[in-house]
Amino acid sequence: MVRALDCLGEMQLEISEPQTALESALEGIRLDPYRERTHRCLMRAYAATGTRAKAVAAYHEFRELLANDVGTDPESETEALYLEILG
Repeated sequence: MVRALDCLGEMQLEISEPQTALESALEGIRLDPYRERTHRCLMRAYAATGTRAKAVAAYHEFRELLANDVGTDPESETEALYLEILG
């Protein structure tokens, strides 16, 4: 289910439907809060809706979740997206 939501969210972003992509990503995170691909989709969706601050906050929340629960950092792809969003 989460993989399907990831694909759906990414397709929604491709067709310029960031609000629906945001909803797909949030549902995916609800189902699997550790899935990094879903968090990247969420960050992209926030950025695409013009709420860059929420994209940055989503990154920091995910980074903290990983550090506290798993003892690791986000993948390099997630870090690169974060830096891209920061501009």
